[in-house]
Parts: sequence; structure tokens; C-alpha cells
Amino acid sequence: MLENVIDFYVKDNMLFVLSKADGDNIKLIDLKNKKITLLPKENYISLLSYNNNILCVLVKSKNHENFLGELKFIDIK
Repeated sequence: MLENVIDFYVKDNMLFVLSKADGDNIKLIDLKNKKITLLPKENYISLLSYNNNILCVLVKSKNHENFLGELKFIDIK
């Protein structure tokens, strides 16, 4: 069971879960092989898409004048 879920995304037997229970990290769960991986720590806001092994996420901006966020692309290998 996954708790304190902020956002999730499912595609191609891959489940990405952004959760407070994981310290705001993204947990990648390979549904076919039952392998779990934690992605590098960031200030994630939400998960947007996953295509061609690239996960697109929204992260809190490091620019204090930008209160929204920035897109980040993570290569999933």
C-alpha cells in the first residue's frame, strides 16, 4: 500500500509515485519486475509525463522570483 501520495503517473508497466511517505522523493515501481527505485531528491511538485525513457516533472523553482515552478527532464534507464 502506498501512503501520503501527492501525485502518480502510470505508463508502460512503470508506476511513478510522488509521496510524503518517501520524503517527497519519486518512487519508481517496475510493475512487471516488482523492482523499486528512488529517484534523486528534488523539490518535486508534480509528475507530468513519461515518454522514450524521459520523465517530465515540475519542480519548485530555485529562482525566488518565480513562485510557480520549472520543468525538469529525468532520463530513466
